[in-house]
Amino acid sequence: MTNIIQVVWEWSGFTGAPGYTNLFFDAAGGTQTDALAAVTKSQIFFSGLTPNLPDDVHIAPQTDVRVINDIDGKLVDIFTVIGVAGVQGGQPGNYAAPVGAIVFWPTTTVHGGRRMTGRTFIVPASAAAFQDDGTLNTAAGTTINQAAEDMRTASGPAFGVWGRPKFSKPATVPPTVVENGKWGPATSSRVPDKCVVLTSRRD
Repeated sequence: MTNIIQVVWEWSGFTGAPGYTNLFFDAAGGTQTDALAAVTKSQIFFSGLTPNLPDDVHIAPQTDVRVINDIDGKLVDIFTVIGVAGVQGGQPGNYAAPVGAIVFWPTTTVHGGRRMTGRTFIVPASAAAFQDDGTLNTAAGTTINQAAEDMRTASGPAFGVWGRPKFSKPATVPPTVVENGKWGPATSSRVPDKCVVLTSRRD
């Protein structure tokens, strides 16, 4: 079992908002200090994205930071974290609200019979981030991947991927876990040279 910290950043300022990005970190001691360190580390990622975000997009951390059990997803603790600033996109001009880029987070952790790989949507991205053929331009891909690696390798709680538990269907009370959840550290990051469309704002 590993207790993990769930950090949620809220996207706002565009059609279709709000959107949410969930990031998961090793809870270490599971203290207020660890929660603050996780939020501070996650800010590195979002700060690095700003050159490729429309200038009306704002992304800010939610103040409630949860510590959860990775096996069953139950809440272990919750901390209020303040003082970590949000970020604002830096590119003017038109853009498509549901269109952007994606970061994949490979791990060496096996869950559900396969090696876990997480994903984080960067949506919306500015029109300037794309080439005429609709794929990411080289500079944007490099900048986004650098932001991902800067966060992943920064000091502080380890960043990783959570494979959520699976529960029995039909549901039982209390819920019956049929496959335990598992968290594993991200070993790298990858930004594919393509455009993605986000249909749900909860990813």
